[in-house]
Order: sequence, then C-alpha cells, then structure tokens
Amino acid sequence: LRRYNYVTPTSYLQLLHTYMVILERRRGEVKKQECRYTTGLARLEEAETSVLAMQQELLNLQPILLTKTREVEEKMAVVEKRRGEVAEVERVVRQDEEVANEAAEAANGIRKECEAELNLALPLLEEATAALNTIKQDDIVFIKAMKNPPAGVKLVMEAVCVLLGEKPDRVP
Repeated sequence: LRRYNYVTPTSYLQLLHTYMVILERRRGEVKKQECRYTTGLARLEEAETSVLAMQQELLNLQPILLTKTREVEEKMAVVEKRRGEVAEVERVVRQDEEVANEAAEAANGIRKECEAELNLALPLLEEATAALNTIKQDDIVFIKAMKNPPAGVKLVMEAVCVLLGEKPDRVP
C-alpha cells in the first residue's frame, strides 16, 4: 500500500506558520525557565550572604550567651534556695491556718450556743415587752405614791430601769 502524499503550497505555508507558533511558544517557555533559574541563583546567593552574616552574628553573640547562661544558673540557684525558704514559710502558715480554723470552729460553737440561748430569750423578751405595754400611767403614779412598795414591784422596776439605761436609785 503505497500512497502518495502531496503537499500543497497552502498546507506548506500552514506548516511553516504552525512551526513558528510552536517555536515562539518554546522560546517563551525557555525564557521563563531561564528567568526562574537566574532568580533562583540570585536568591541562593542572597541566602548564602545572609547565612554568613548570621554565622558571624552567632559568633559575636556566643560570649553574651555564655554570660547569660551563667547568670541564669546563678538565679536558678537563688530560686531553689528561696523555694526551700518558701516551703518552710508555707508549713508555718499551714500550722497557723490550722490553729485559726480551730479557733474559728470554737467561735462558731460559741456563736451557735449564743444563738440557741437568744432564741430561748426572745420569746421571753416579747412577753415582757407585751407586759410592759399593758402598764398604764396610772399604775406608775400609784407605785410612785407608795412609800414602801412590795419586793416584787421593786425588783421589776429595777429591771425596767436597767433596761432603759437608768440608775435604779430612788429619786425623791
């Protein structure tokens, strides 16, 4: 099967045009790769100079690092020493806290006792207040007129005077 392949001038011109398009595309790609390559080289050179500068800076900072390390070690020793002192103080504070808690518990017990007694005394106080409200002015005048009132009346009047903050002495 032998076939002849004929090339016409139009198809030849089309071939040349396609070749030129492909050639330009390839040249653009090569140019782009060349640009990337040169940029990469420039960055590598820049990185190399930066690394050299950093190495020099590291060498310059090495003595400072050593002195700072020594200072940190000294401060750590001081901190460790103080930590022991703090532990001792914490122990003393805990003991004081336990003593204070015991005192607080005792005070709380006394407070509860006082509240219980107060709860017992409050109804009596209310009764006494109610009884005082029943006393009339005539009753007080009558008692004042008595030369020698009975002992119960004297006792009650002295208690009233004490409650009112007056001296329970007889005033003529």
